Amino acid sequence: SGLVLRASRAVPGLLPAPAGAPADVELWLNDEPPWDDPPGEITALVHTSPYRMEGRPTLEVVEMDHGRWFRMTFFDDIEFDVDGAGRRVRGRWADYQTLADASTYLLGPVLGFVLRRRGVTGLHASAVAVDGRAVAMVGPAGAGKSTTAAAFARLGFPVLSDDFVVLEEEGERILARPSYPIIRLWTESARLLYGGSDELPVLAPGWQKRYVDLEAHGYDFVTEPMELAAIYLFHGRRDDPDAPRAEPLPMSEAVVTLAAQTNATFLMTREMRAAEFAFLGRLVRCVPVRRLHPHASPERLDELTGVIVEDCRALRRAGR
Repeated sequence: SGLVLRASRAVPGLLPAPAGAPADVELWLNDEPPWDDPPGEITALVHTSPYRMEGRPTLEVVEMDHGRWFRMTFFDDIEFDVDGAGRRVRGRWADYQTLADASTYLLGPVLGFVLRRRGVTGLHASAVAVDGRAVAMVGPAGAGKSTTAAAFARLGFPVLSDDFVVLEEEGERILARPSYPIIRLWTESARLLYGGSDELPVLAPGWQKRYVDLEAHGYDFVTEPMELAAIYLFHGRRDDPDAPRAEPLPMSEAVVTLAAQTNATFLMTREMRAAEFAFLGRLVRCVPVRRLHPHASPERLDELTGVIVEDCRALRRAGR
C-alpha cells in the first residue's frame, strides 16, 4: 500500500519497515492503545454490505463522534476503529480468534478504508511487472485477478500487489506502489496452479482461501514503486475461438468502469468523487486501458498471460 505501519504485533505477510522509517499509521492489534481520545458515540451509519454470511452483513461501518472515528464491524464480530485522518487503527477480536483471522481484514478492506481517509486512490486489482513496468489487472471479486497474478509469478514475472493496487501521480507518470508478498487464492485456483489445494496454507483456520508466500516459493516481489504501463479490465469469460484477447476501451467508458473499482467508495462525498474522477481522467489519458476477455476454460490461463504480455509490448512499441 506504500504505507509504513507501526504495529503492536507483527502482522503476518508484511515486510519489515526500514530502520528508522517514520510510521504513517499506528496499529494496535488486540492491545490497549495509549490514546487519550478514544471513540465515543455512534453518530451515523455509513455502510452496510449487501453481502451476508451466517445471516449477517459481511461488513458494517459506522461513524463515531461526527467523523472523528469510524468503526468497521465484520460478520464474525472482529472490529477495527479507524481515526478520521487514517493515521490510527485499533483492532479487536475474541479469545477464540487469532491475529491471522484479523489480518485477512486488515490487509484488505481496512487498509483500503485507511487509504481513502488519507485521500489516496487505489484499484481492486493485482499488478505484476512486465519489462520493468507495472501492469494492473482490474476486476470485481472472482474475476481472476489473483489467479492470473499467481500464474505470472510462476512464469518468472515479478509481482507488485495482489487484490489492491495503490496509485500515485509523479509528474505526467502514474506509479503503482507495491503491497505485500502474498497472493491469496480460492481453492479451485490453488488446485489449478499447484495440483492440489493442500499444497498451500490457509489464510486462517476456518477460511477457504489459501495463500502463496512469494518469497518462500522463490518468486520475485517488487519493493519499489513502478511506472504503470497498462490496465487490463476483466470483462467476463468467453468460450469464443478468439478468446483470450485484449482490445481498446474508450476513455469515457474506462473512467466510469475504473470508478466502480476504487477503494471504499461508500465513504466518498460529492467533492471526493469529483476529485477522483479528475484523477481517473488523467490516468486514462496517460495509461492505456484495455478490455480483457479471458477464455472460459481455466486450462487456458497461460494463454491469457501471453496475451497480456504481447499486448503490453505492442503498446510500448507503439509509443504508449
